[in-house]
Amino acid sequence: YIEYELLERNDCVESKVLWTKEDNILDQREELKNLIKKYGIYAQYIYDDLWNDYGTKYFSTEYYCEDNENNYIENNEDYIKLVEGMIPLIEKVKNHTYKTSGVELLELSDNHTLFEIKKDIDLEEYYFQVSLRIKELEEVVEGEVFLEGRSGRHVCIKNTPLNAFYFEDIQNYQKSLEEELIEYINNEYKEPEKELEEDIYTIYESSNDITFIMKEEKENNEVRSLECIGWYYGEPNKESNEIFKNKLKATFNY
Repeated sequence: YIEYELLERNDCVESKVLWTKEDNILDQREELKNLIKKYGIYAQYIYDDLWNDYGTKYFSTEYYCEDNENNYIENNEDYIKLVEGMIPLIEKVKNHTYKTSGVELLELSDNHTLFEIKKDIDLEEYYFQVSLRIKELEEVVEGEVFLEGRSGRHVCIKNTPLNAFYFEDIQNYQKSLEEELIEYINNEYKEPEKELEEDIYTIYESSNDITFIMKEEKENNEVRSLECIGWYYGEPNKESNEIFKNKLKATFNY
């Protein structure tokens, strides 16, 4: 993980049994982080149990520390510290969730970012720029970032104890990437010039024996403009086309 900003919040890891209020808060955070990393999937099991029991009579340090079996944790002291540390984490992020297909994710943002874009931009290009910044965010969280809902405006990450631990840091980093995207598109982005297909042909008007030289410009097979770029008396022929081309111009815009 990249520690974007280590927050000094007194309520992040407050002890009820083993960690006392006299202990250094940053030391407690560091120890909790190391325990979560050390026990990996087993720390996730404890976190999931706490998450599912949030708001019930079972959601207490005493219940988990005294009644639950924890054979996969090396010692009871580590188990108690994980429980004590994770309860404040869950309380902090419980209201930042997004449910999709029965799975609860942690929601970093639900901003209408497109509303902040003041410049016309092709949606395909917009989502390409978004994807570049999502890759940066995925490097920070060391996992997948999900764009959920209409237009993908709900930016979410997996509900894990480490993501909960770093939630405010990740959220701040996501916000900075979003602001950078808006700034880039509104002030720096220049839409590439589109290449137009050009087609030159002739139209013969037999009643007056006149040949008109026409030019069409197309974009994505749609005619964008039609020009008469020359004319001459007589039936169409290549030599006259070269002589009289661009001697007359009349444009019809679509």
